[in-house]
Amino acid sequence: MYQLIYVSEAVKPMSAQALEELLLVARKKNRDLKITGMLLYLNNSFLQVLEGPEENVKTLYQRIIEDERHRNIKLVEEMECDKREFGSWSMGFENLDDVEDAPKQYYRSFLDNQFLSSEDAPASSKSRSLLNQFKKQGSLD
Repeated sequence: MYQLIYVSEAVKPMSAQALEELLLVARKKNRDLKITGMLLYLNNSFLQVLEGPEENVKTLYQRIIEDERHRNIKLVEEMECDKREFGSWSMGFENLDDVEDAPKQYYRSFLDNQFLSSEDAPASSKSRSLLNQFKKQGSLD
């Protein structure tokens, strides 16, 4: 089992409808590739974790890098793992633009690509913390 976390920025703002269309396609492809994970979106930024067979995850990540809808793609972490952390979802999703303003400030710091250069905590720890917040909700897919 292999897991990869990255952040990226959408080239242009994505409407709720565009995000839903993206998810429909991604979930089907992920099921076919035996990939699970979660995607968070806020202010045109994405944080995504992908997990599954290593070759499949790396191939999908390469397609994401080449996708013209993304820019400023940064790999946060990649590793081999014993089991899936997000196995319940072909692609869990949360649009953080829809959450109340108070929590948005907290989430924004994670999805701001600036956090990758912060020295107070490793980016992978910060990313995992945010992803695990939503994993606990259990109803994102």
